[in-house]
Formats: sequence, C-alpha cells, structure tokens
Amino acid sequence: MPEGSARFLREFVSEGETLLAQAEEHLSVLSEGSEDPAPQTLNALFRAVHSLKGVAGMVGLPAFAEAAHAFESLLDAVRRGQLPFDLVVANATRKSVEALRKGVAEVAKKGSDAAFPPLYFALIEKARVPRVTVVRPEPEVSLPPDLAAVISEYERTR
Repeated sequence: MPEGSARFLREFVSEGETLLAQAEEHLSVLSEGSEDPAPQTLNALFRAVHSLKGVAGMVGLPAFAEAAHAFESLLDAVRRGQLPFDLVVANATRKSVEALRKGVAEVAKKGSDAAFPPLYFALIEKARVPRVTVVRPEPEVSLPPDLAAVISEYERTR
C-alpha cells in the first residue's frame, strides 16, 4: 500500500473514532428520551454518521461507506417523521454504532476496507419496516414563496 494511502487510512481511523464517540454521546441522550427525540440530538447523530460515510468514501472504503449509508438512511427516516424512534430503531441504532466501531478497528488492523455481515444490513432493514403511522400536523403558517423555494424537504417536515 502506498504511504499516502496508509496516511489517509490512519486519518480515517482517527476521524472515525472521534465521530463514533460523538454518535455514542448523542445515542445515550436519545436512549433516555421518548419516541419523539429532540430534533437537535437526532440531527447531531445523523451528521456524525453522514460525516463518517463521507470520509470513508473519500479514502476509498466503499464497503464501510455503504454500511454507514444504510445507517444514515435509517436515521433520516426518523428525522423525517417516517419512523418513530422506538425500541426497534433504538436497538438498530445502538448495534449500528457498535458495528461501525468494529469496522473502524478492522480498518486500523488490516489497513483496508472493513467487511460488514449481511445481518448488519438485515437489522437496519428490519428497523425500517413501518410499524405505526407517524402523523405530524401540517404547519398552519404558509411560507413566503421565496423562502419555500430554497428550503429542503427535511426543513419542511420540521
């Protein structure tokens, strides 16, 4: 492996450990809460996983990036109100953080991409299966057209 690649992988491991520590901190706050978690905590967890996915992609770890993307998609469904943060999602979230932490350790040890078992993806898919319909009231305030044109779909749901 070229020295530049090894340096990038070391940086990935360092950044990954930092981002996963942040994710664990946010997860501990979410685990104490209700099925309607504080948006800022859920967004912070999402951003940590999103950043980890991006760094994995930048340093050439496609399997790791795919695993992080699956987790990120689950969190995004919760952020958008498509899934509740119930025990099924909380369990999948905890196990996903653990799996990503093991993946970072594997990258550090092998110096190459991590392998994620099919059960990891099955756990996330199971958590994405709708259990109840989450109904969020539509906002009573209409946005000015210039503002409505520039905000994201996520921002509209909050």
